[in-house]
Amino acid sequence: MPTTSLGRGSGAGPGRWANAGPASSTAAASKAGARVRFKGRETVPPWHRLGQRYCPPRSPIQPFAVKFRRCLGPQGPHFSPAPSLLQPALIFDMDGVIVDNTAYQARAFQLLFRDLGLTTNARALLKRLNGMPATDILASVFRHPVPAKQLKEYAAQREFLYRTLYWDKRRATAGLIAFLQAARAAGHPIGLGTGSGGSTLSYLLDHLALRQYFDVVVGEDDVSKGKPHPDTFAVVAKKLGVAPADCIVFEDAVLGEQAAYRAGMRCVAVTSSLPAKAFQAPLLIIKDFTGLTPAGLLAAWQAQPVGPRPGRR
Repeated sequence: MPTTSLGRGSGAGPGRWANAGPASSTAAASKAGARVRFKGRETVPPWHRLGQRYCPPRSPIQPFAVKFRRCLGPQGPHFSPAPSLLQPALIFDMDGVIVDNTAYQARAFQLLFRDLGLTTNARALLKRLNGMPATDILASVFRHPVPAKQLKEYAAQREFLYRTLYWDKRRATAGLIAFLQAARAAGHPIGLGTGSGGSTLSYLLDHLALRQYFDVVVGEDDVSKGKPHPDTFAVVAKKLGVAPADCIVFEDAVLGEQAAYRAGMRCVAVTSSLPAKAFQAPLLIIKDFTGLTPAGLLAAWQAQPVGPRPGRR
């Protein structure tokens, strides 16, 4: 088996990250199974930074053999481990997950329906359609087509009612902040994917100082199709630089769970507003984040190596 040595001439510097550059003539090092010997100890990089190349530190010789993927920089060959995410990315829905506000959402819908002369039961409606954009939920209650502009006006009225009702009740779900801090320390990339818009995001994330825990935030303005379409979660994964198969979604809604499966991800069910039996095939079922640990979540993720197929819902 061929052996390639990298010494002080590589120019990468101790333990530096370098962007891949144009190919060079050192093609022999690219053969599958090649053994690479560096003058230095290997340091395991943070695995979510797969877009960069790791250049091992220069120090006394310590041979090792690992499977490498070749990438060549302008100063010579660089090698990085084959992509393998040690810690899955965590993607959170907002309403009903990081805040327990579904009851206030339902009350706001019910007050709007009363003003519009509708008899629809808002709680029953949200059990089926929670997770969809508000305009889509509203469109479903009318027997006749309603112009998009009118639906947006109704949605704005509902949003005002909701914010008024929930104003003094805003707080993070029990155990959330401790879990986010532990997940961050464990190396999980963290994102948020919601059907809510920018001002509603600020109403919760900024008021509760939660934005700092998320590497990526995606709302209704960032996608053309909301849940149950997979777009919201797919965009979060893309911005995080993580494959969908390496993502775990936290959802409280059936349509949100289906959106996760359609995106090729796995899901943890948060039973803030629905019973456990309403969900299809979650990794875990939690009421809140109290007692949840990154280690326990990782064990559940490893126990379900393939994500479920979307159900017919």
